[in-house]
Amino acid sequence: QLSCAIGMSDEDGETALRWIGSGFLLAPYAFFVLPYAGRCFEEFYHGQDYLEITKFRRQWVPILASLIILAPCVILLVSENLHATQVVWKVFAVYAWILAPMLVTMWRPLVKLPFDSGDILTVLLITVPVIVNFYTFVLPDVQVKIRDGWPRISMLQITAVNIGLVVFVGVRPLHDLGYHLDFGVRDIVRITGGLLISALLLLPIGYGTGNLSTTGSAVPFAQGVAKFFVLLVLVSLPQELLFRGLIQNLFHARFDSVVEVYKYTQFWAERLPAQPTAVGLSELERMIPEEDEQKVTLEMEQKGLPKDEKVASARDEGGDDDEDEDEPDPENPPDDDEDDDEDDDGHRGHDSESLYAMKKALAVPARYQTYDAAHAKWFDRNPLCWLWIPTVRDWIALILGSAIYAVALIDHEKWDDGNAETFGFLACLGFACGYTWRLTSKVTASAIVHCLVLFIGLNVLDADISSSLRWTRSCSSQVSC
Repeated sequence: QLSCAIGMSDEDGETALRWIGSGFLLAPYAFFVLPYAGRCFEEFYHGQDYLEITKFRRQWVPILASLIILAPCVILLVSENLHATQVVWKVFAVYAWILAPMLVTMWRPLVKLPFDSGDILTVLLITVPVIVNFYTFVLPDVQVKIRDGWPRISMLQITAVNIGLVVFVGVRPLHDLGYHLDFGVRDIVRITGGLLISALLLLPIGYGTGNLSTTGSAVPFAQGVAKFFVLLVLVSLPQELLFRGLIQNLFHARFDSVVEVYKYTQFWAERLPAQPTAVGLSELERMIPEEDEQKVTLEMEQKGLPKDEKVASARDEGGDDDEDEDEPDPENPPDDDEDDDEDDDGHRGHDSESLYAMKKALAVPARYQTYDAAHAKWFDRNPLCWLWIPTVRDWIALILGSAIYAVALIDHEKWDDGNAETFGFLACLGFACGYTWRLTSKVTASAIVHCLVLFIGLNVLDADISSSLRWTRSCSSQVSC
């Protein structure tokens, strides 16, 4: 009726409704790429009173976000021109899928280590329906076709991205996600390194299996730029946000947390006495570094006192009368602790040395510290170090993330049709993108590598990707021409 009132046919009205819904669908996706948008969302959700004593979470924020994410889905489902009852049931199913991972994350304690059961369940709730929908009907999906041979705007896939951004940027933040456009010189060098790795790995596989053309083909410049942007927004960024920004990121965060816990326990295991009930001076001396112990011993010997009389000496120097210590002189208040940290020669006292050693041993990366800052000693050596991941645990997480990426995107119904080569192609592509993401800590950087490889492979080298899950395939889609 509305389309007739404004002089449009029903078909034109449905097409316009789909494009309006697509615009609203991409709005949250575009919002989080803005500078400081994710941090502001996170700090608003994780509230704190004005005295900075009590921390709390505004649990209504994810509920409101889920309704905002649902709104464009309702518009797209209404555009299918189905019976009202069918639309209601489809909206209910989609909203249950949107809300489920948010509820899991809202109830997850903040003190849990990364990649715990709550994180695993959240990632599965977001991703499994999207991947399974390539094989059988799970959730309704509306796909809007832009142009023949171009990726389609999938309601289900973009909604999954919006859910992941709300959950893992604001509600349960992963600070290495890197969903922004702030690139430096090191990032450009590392993106180039990721492209070189992908070329070294993928070209031999492609030409060895005959999946790449030896002649190549040309693409008009304007059309090529437009298609590259569409591939970046609708294919590369969603995949990189899921497989690098979430899954591989959680592997790295888990391994880093295990290392930090090990450092913490080792620090106290080396310094605390074996018996928790031991309170004598001899047991506490085990916590004193050797240098400080020699210094204290020398001071005691200069005073003519043996070591076991240190406590008695400290008590006697304070005076036999306890009443002398009750009332401090208001005209001569005691010096602050900070003034006693160093002696006349500029050396730290024993308490200050112990505190300094403790802070150094227990130091953890700051809340928003980048990967470069955490490994500054390595990356500041020379520019060649910019291209090497410095820890073994990060290489392990990279390999695990690449394997999961290949398993998830391969078409398991075509394993006999040369799918082994496709698995190797996907694993190598995931390795190159994961390498770029780990060094830059930016999914936008790894998405550029992913999109360039995909664009050149499809439009220049005529790569065959028929054995992988493609954006043109869905078991429950309505396509707008």
